[in-house]
Amino acid sequence: MKKVITPLLILSSVALAACSLTSTRKVKRRSNAEYDSDPISHITSDETSKTSADETHEEQTQEEQEIVVPSEEEREVVENGVEISAAGQYTLKGEYTGVSITAPEGSEIYIYLDGVNINAKKAISSDNAIVLHFVLINESTNTFISTKATIDVVGELRISGKGILNVQSSEKKGIKATTSLMITQTTVNVTSADDGIKAEKFIAEGCKITINCQGDGIQTECLDSVTSFTANTGYVYLKDVDLTITGTGDGIQADTYVDINGGTINITTTGTFVSYSEENKTTYELTNDDYKWNSSHKRVASDSIHSYTNMYALANSVKAIKVGPIKYEDTNPVEQEVTNGDYLISIRGLANVTLNSTDDAIHTNYGNVSIGSANLNITTSDDGIHADYNTVLENTSIVINDSYEGIEGQNVTIDGEATNIVVTSQDDGVNAASDYGSSYTCNINNGYLRVKAGGDGLDANTTLNINGGTVIIEGPGSGNGSLDADQINVKGGIVFACSNNGMIESGFSATQPTFIYNGSSLSANSVITITDSSDNALYTYTLKLSCSQIIFSHPDMKVGSTYTIFNGDNVVTDISMTSTLTRIGSSSGGGPGGGGFGPGGW
Repeated sequence: MKKVITPLLILSSVALAACSLTSTRKVKRRSNAEYDSDPISHITSDETSKTSADETHEEQTQEEQEIVVPSEEEREVVENGVEISAAGQYTLKGEYTGVSITAPEGSEIYIYLDGVNINAKKAISSDNAIVLHFVLINESTNTFISTKATIDVVGELRISGKGILNVQSSEKKGIKATTSLMITQTTVNVTSADDGIKAEKFIAEGCKITINCQGDGIQTECLDSVTSFTANTGYVYLKDVDLTITGTGDGIQADTYVDINGGTINITTTGTFVSYSEENKTTYELTNDDYKWNSSHKRVASDSIHSYTNMYALANSVKAIKVGPIKYEDTNPVEQEVTNGDYLISIRGLANVTLNSTDDAIHTNYGNVSIGSANLNITTSDDGIHADYNTVLENTSIVINDSYEGIEGQNVTIDGEATNIVVTSQDDGVNAASDYGSSYTCNINNGYLRVKAGGDGLDANTTLNINGGTVIIEGPGSGNGSLDADQINVKGGIVFACSNNGMIESGFSATQPTFIYNGSSLSANSVITITDSSDNALYTYTLKLSCSQIIFSHPDMKVGSTYTIFNGDNVVTDISMTSTLTRIGSSSGGGPGGGGFGPGGW
């Protein structure tokens, strides 16, 4: 199979004047509904072009879609207790106590399911590497129940046809194939005491899948023989799939990449926390770094921990969607990680994705996240979107209702006129950071971004570029800022950033007129309006939290003009733009307080 996806590459004079007024005058406000409304519920056009991934996987699913069901005379009816020992076409119908496939390696077997009920230690299993097709016919309902892996195939498994396949395992995995697993057209329901679906690679198109499991929902892992990155295995590809996963492991865990193209995805993962002890560290293979402090077991921003009292760690990974890295054992044997490769999570094609996870919602190791023309709703106790390298969000709608950090990557790019992103975070809202590399950049080029953060609103540990769009930041208190980077460049767009911390990085520059106001505290629910000298409103916003600092920039502002900040109809201050970047008030104003908030949306 050819390489399927190429991750996107990311490119990465101050005057003081103050005039405080106490007068009141009426403001001629114009509507800013397009900026203050919640994100759009859908995007009307899919601008993502057809990729080689689509072409490759369509070639693989085409044969399944064109299957013609042979007549009953051409299909051999399998009786209960009879092994399938040769390639051919077979029918299962009625009650069985297990079906064993002993056909020679390389055999291709079609089994037509027409109202089948199997209750056994293993419902269906094969001894040798085969290609096994399950084809559901007559819109039948088929139920496989077992104690061990319910469907356990050595080789390839393909499931298609019109009907319902129910798979239940009380001890092991639901469906397992040692190489590839493909599901098209049909409805598959999996309940398992371990992983729901496991294969080296998983492809699904135009089907409905529901998984309730006590492990990973869908898991695709490379064999130990794979010691370098490859796009040929270890992936999950979903096209126009209605997928629901509820589990106590990762929702989707792939070694190389996950590509979601259209469809509806709902994933809920719930983790178990264990307290700090040497016994638990050994039992669950944890390190000190895995433990976080919080009496409610929820991760919070706390960088200075000197005691492990009341600290907890997740017993296992419970991310909603996770990719990478490939792991294998060398000849020693010692487990190794493949750290170089195109690890990627891609969500596109107007996909509707809802994620609710105890661990990170979207996470790539040594890789990238690309989201375009999709709709995401995320609630997590950890990071909303995390990439070790590049995070690219374009023409997409994302609501992060609650998170530890909202959006993270070594380089973060937000672009596209149709982009609408709202983030609520306990720590940083958008964070350009990584354990890898020495330069970190956040580029906001277009779209609408609104952040309520307990830490920094936008934190780019090297460079923050605001080139366009609408950027609204609220919430940080003492020790954090609404905008935080070694170098902050405001070049375009509308920026309204407020906080209770007056400290601004020395490397703040603006090529578009921008002012920084530090002064008296403005309470939550205040209606803040910024007007020009004719009292025409440039921008109006209702504060969700209190603030004492406002950073504002607008394309209509001009050097030499005067602007006014209103709180309701009360004048807060007039600002004369004596230079492109004008500072008003004390640079140390604000102080602690007003930055805290509870979980939830806006």
